[in-house]
Amino acid sequence: MIDPTDSFTLSLPLDVPTPRRMEFASEDRRYIAALLPDLFGEWSVMQCWGGASTRGGGKIDRVASFHDGLALLHAIASTRTRRGYRLVAHSHH
Repeated sequence: MIDPTDSFTLSLPLDVPTPRRMEFASEDRRYIAALLPDLFGEWSVMQCWGGASTRGGGKIDRVASFHDGLALLHAIASTRTRRGYRLVAHSHH
């Protein structure tokens, strides 16, 4: 339970959209990008990549808004497609 006198911690609004996630694959590599809310009402885009014969990695970028996060996901999708990846899974809710 959140203390009503706590001016720092915020509860997530019930109408916050659920995370968006896209998974891409090439012949031997995988790439995942997801738009995620944090406990403070901020948004981040998480990216993870790797393959069977290569070292993987990841990063998290904070974005100014949900809509900025969607724009970044679309840019990531364009880049992955240009580099020969195909979309193998996604979620819209």
